[in-house]
Amino acid sequence: MDFNLLFTIIIYLLILIFTCFIVKVYTDFITISKKAKQEYDILQGDLIVEEKKHKIYSQNIILIDNLNESLFNRIIEIAKRLIFIQKFLL
Repeated sequence: MDFNLLFTIIIYLLILIFTCFIVKVYTDFITISKKAKQEYDILQGDLIVEEKKHKIYSQNIILIDNLNESLFNRIIEIAKRLIFIQKFLL
């Protein structure tokens, strides 16, 4: 009878420990999920800001490319006119 009582107590203690472990894992999971959600929201906000910056930078690059092309075309046009004037004068 003594052995049965000891065995029963050990079984109940193991069940109690296992239940406590399950509760701890569940609360840790909830905490990690909340932190992950917060991190996701922060990263989502950062992504939106970076996409806006990217769009502005892309527009600036297009504008600069157009200005460079325009400037290059003007330089070529001026060079053609100078060559024409040089041929006309000689």
